[in-house]
Amino acid sequence: MVVINCGALGCCIHLCTLSSFAAALFFSVYEAGKGSALHLGAPAWLSSMIAASLGEIAACVVRVPCEVVKQRAQHRPHLSISSIISKSLKNEGIGGLYRGYLSTIFRELPFSLIQYPVWELLKRGLEKHNRRHGTTPDGRLTAGQFALCGALAGAIAGGCTTPLDVIKTRIMLAEVSSRASL
Repeated sequence: MVVINCGALGCCIHLCTLSSFAAALFFSVYEAGKGSALHLGAPAWLSSMIAASLGEIAACVVRVPCEVVKQRAQHRPHLSISSIISKSLKNEGIGGLYRGYLSTIFRELPFSLIQYPVWELLKRGLEKHNRRHGTTPDGRLTAGQFALCGALAGAIAGGCTTPLDVIKTRIMLAEVSSRASL
């Protein structure tokens, strides 16, 4: 129903554009933060955790309004995307699109604090394996190995943080009159 209200192509274009921008923002901050932390002498695991935290805080500036609109569209499929946005702005101001920003951060930070160090650890382990067994000429990961590391790290982090996602969703769906706005 959500796709019908905004059109399949319209939804795809908007979601891909905003999602890509949020991901680009995350990885720009992540790589810069990781490099800075390593340069200051932090161990790789800590550098990854610091960088992921900074990346999530930056990306959530873009991600949260999209998430609020998506959650509300799923909750009220009879409304169009534009009516959800205009109703939120009219009733709650710009803050309505950022309802649940802190709860999203509280969900995203633990996810990233688990995912990225696990991802880096898995990558290093497979690189050692590749060098030891000659799987690739220089020990670099294949595209499949790289994806597998990311999938495993994401699955582990997702399994650990699902309860936080439920809390975040309930806060985002709360009406303006409720106090659930963390």
